[in-house]
Amino acid sequence: IHDNLLYNFIRPPILVGGHDWGDVPWLYDVTIFNNVIYNFAAIVTEGAIRIGNAGGAETNLDVKIQQNTVVLDTTDTLTRSLQIDACKTAIVQNNLFVQSAATPYYFSEGDPCTLTMNRNGYFGGSSVSSQDTLPITGDPKFKDRAGHDFHLTVGSPMIDTGAVTGVAQDHDGNIRPQGSAYDIGAYEFVNSILYGDVSGNGEITSYDASLAAQYAVGLIDLTDEQRTKADVSGNSQVSSFDASLIA
Repeated sequence: IHDNLLYNFIRPPILVGGHDWGDVPWLYDVTIFNNVIYNFAAIVTEGAIRIGNAGGAETNLDVKIQQNTVVLDTTDTLTRSLQIDACKTAIVQNNLFVQSAATPYYFSEGDPCTLTMNRNGYFGGSSVSSQDTLPITGDPKFKDRAGHDFHLTVGSPMIDTGAVTGVAQDHDGNIRPQGSAYDIGAYEFVNSILYGDVSGNGEITSYDASLAAQYAVGLIDLTDEQRTKADVSGNSQVSSFDASLIA
C-alpha cells in the first residue's frame, strides 16, 4: 500500500486486517509506505492507519509501516495517527505524525504483537508512545500546511534524522536519501536553494543584499530559510561579508 494521497475520511484511510469466519487470515505480509493522509476526523476512537481490526486472528500478519506522513488538523479527541490491535510483527519507522488535538498519537485495542518502533516524527499531539525508542519531535516546518503541502523546508528536525528503511524513493519519486540520512515522512527534502535570494522571489538583487546587511547588524530578523539563503559564504553565519557577496 504505497504512494497514495488520502483525505476527507471519517473511518481509517488505511485499514489492514480481517479473516474469514473460520478465523483464517486473509493477509500475511503487508508494507505501507509513502502515503500522505490528511483531514481524517474519526467518529469513534481510531487511527488513520489501523492494523488488525479482527483481533487475535491476525497473528500471522507481518507489517511494515514506513515513510508515511499523517496530518490530522481536527480538534476532536477521537482521532489518532496510528492504531495497531493485532499482528505477528510490526516495524514502524520514519513516519511523520502531526496532530492539532493534544491527544495520543498511538492507540491499541488489543495485543499489538512484537513491535519495533523508532525514528518516527511527532508534532502537536501528546503522549509519544514509550515504545518508540528514538522519537523525533518538533515542528516539521511544512512548506504550506494550510494548503496541504507537506514537503519539508530548511530547518526541519525531520531532515536527515531517519532510519535506513530501504524505501528507495519518496512520494514524488525522488531518490532517498538526499542528504546524510533518510528524512522522516513521505517526502525527502530536496535542496533547491538559490543562495543569495533572501527575499525568495527567484532573483538575486540589491534588495537581497540589503536584507542580509540589515540582519547582520541586528536591524531585522530572518526566517531559518532566509538565513540559509543569505549565508552565501557557507560559514553558518550571516555577516556583512555575505551582504557584499550578494551585492
